[in-house]
Amino acid sequence: MSSSAPHDPHAPGPRWRRITAGTLLGLAILAVILAPVMLYVRTQLLDSGEFQSRTETALAGQDVQDYLTDALTANLVARGGSDAERVEPLVRAVVNGVVTSERFEEAFGRAVGALHARIVSGETGARVIRVQEGVDRAVDAIAAVDPALAERLEGARSEIEVGQGTTGRRLAQIAELAQKLRVLGIILPIVAFVLIALSIAVAPAPGVEGS
Repeated sequence: MSSSAPHDPHAPGPRWRRITAGTLLGLAILAVILAPVMLYVRTQLLDSGEFQSRTETALAGQDVQDYLTDALTANLVARGGSDAERVEPLVRAVVNGVVTSERFEEAFGRAVGALHARIVSGETGARVIRVQEGVDRAVDAIAAVDPALAERLEGARSEIEVGQGTTGRRLAQIAELAQKLRVLGIILPIVAFVLIALSIAVAPAPGVEGS
C-alpha cells in the first residue's frame, strides 16, 4: 500500500515559486545591466577633459587669479629669502602678469585636469596642482630685471593647494561621487550573482505543474 505525505496548505505552490524565481532573475539581470552603466557614468560625468575646460574658464575670475598670484608669490619669496621679501611687490606684479596670460591658462587647466584624473582614479593625498611652467616664466621675467634675484628663486616650489574655494569643493564632490560609483561597480555584479543563485534555489523542480 502506498502513502503520500500530508499536504501543507500554507506551503508556497510551484506557481508562486516560479513568480519569485522570475522576479529574482529579473533583478539579477537589472544588476548586471547597471554595473557597466555605473562605469560609463563614472567615465562620462567625471571626465577630466570637461573639468579642465571649466577650470580654464574659471581662471578668468579675479578671485581665482588673486589666489594663484598669492600662492605662487609666496612660493617664490620663500625660496628667495630676505632679498625676495624686500622686492615682494615686484615679484607679485610679475607673477600676476604670468597668471593672467593665455599660456598660463592652458598650463593651469592641464594641472587641474591631472589632479582631477588622480582623484577619479581613487588616489588619496593632498589636493595640489603643479604649475612649474608658471614658476619658470616668472623667474625668467625677473631675470630681465634682477638676474641675481632670479638665480635665488630657481627651484621654487610649483605646488599650489586647491583644497579650499570653489575648485576645492568641486574636487571634494568629485572624489565622493567617484568613490560611490566605484563601490556600486563592485557590488552590483556580486548582487547579481546572489540573486541568480536565489532564483535557482526557489524555482520549482522541472516537471512540477502549478496547482
